[in-house]
Amino acid sequence: MANVFIPHHAADDIAIADTITNPDRYFPDVRLADFRRSMRVDDIASDARTAWQITTAMLFVNAETESWRARQTADVLPPGSATACYRLAIYHRAKAYLIEQYRDVDTTKSGHDRAEEMEIRIKVYLQRSREALRQLIGTPRMTVELL
Repeated sequence: MANVFIPHHAADDIAIADTITNPDRYFPDVRLADFRRSMRVDDIASDARTAWQITTAMLFVNAETESWRARQTADVLPPGSATACYRLAIYHRAKAYLIEQYRDVDTTKSGHDRAEEMEIRIKVYLQRSREALRQLIGTPRMTVELL
């Protein structure tokens, strides 16, 4: 019996830059280390996967702010509360995406309970992302319509 070695590159072997460049230069770039520290994301999520989820969150948040962004006169988002709200929107959405990626398939009762807890956390992170976006673009947090 012959031994066979199949070379591969694990995600940890790929060097990922700490700064994730925002595709829209109006908005700030995001540092991977700041995201990990702020959202308590440990090294279970690889840098590559974390950077991918942050990039995905940026794309969706940028798309959601597109009409608001078109009305802005500044060249870059001014530092302060607007930048903080933008980062919160990115961070919370990326964290929700990471949790979705790491849900396990477990058909036991405890696995079902864990999945429900994770689903609640995902919803909370997505809600916080929406709240930060609404704060950034100046829309109400709740819309009530009487029928």
